Amino acid sequence: MPRRTPTIPSTTVPDDTLWSKVDLLIEDDSIPLSSRIIGLLALVFAQRLSDCVRLHLSDITAHDGTIRIAFGTTPLTLPEAIADLLSRHLEELSGHRPFVGDAPEWLFPGATPQHHTSEANVALHLARHRIQIRKAQQARIDQLVQQVPASIVADTLGISINTAIRHAARTNATWGAYPELRATPPQD
Repeated sequence: MPRRTPTIPSTTVPDDTLWSKVDLLIEDDSIPLSSRIIGLLALVFAQRLSDCVRLHLSDITAHDGTIRIAFGTTPLTLPEAIADLLSRHLEELSGHRPFVGDAPEWLFPGATPQHHTSEANVALHLARHRIQIRKAQQARIDQLVQQVPASIVADTLGISINTAIRHAARTNATWGAYPELRATPPQD
């Protein structure tokens, strides 16, 4: 009996819409810089706002002009446009006077000592431009598990393997049969 090819369900946010929002965040200077960077991390790397606002300066490494960020166990190299925005943000941070005492080294510090920037504040800045982070993040994970095995997506994005597998199952990603696909000789 021939195998039926599973259909891939449509994502909640179309790919072209997602990337148009990425372009908006890269180019629009009317949005605060920290909100732009957090939005880009959410749209490109499928990060939750709550995780982005809690990033520390130690999660960022720069070497030979390359900026890497660690969400999970494997650091990711930032694309040039995002790296440029992050470099600007880091320059602005270095110009501010640090708080007295042992304040955490937040990548996105808040207005008061010991606190990071507010998720609600970032969400408000992004909502003005019709960027719904939760839907975009879910759509991005769906897209990633269709291109890369769920275990790698979980490792690099810092999400649980169960979440990645759930997205892979929901989108009918074929990476679960990867060893089987490799063993099958190519058909002409």
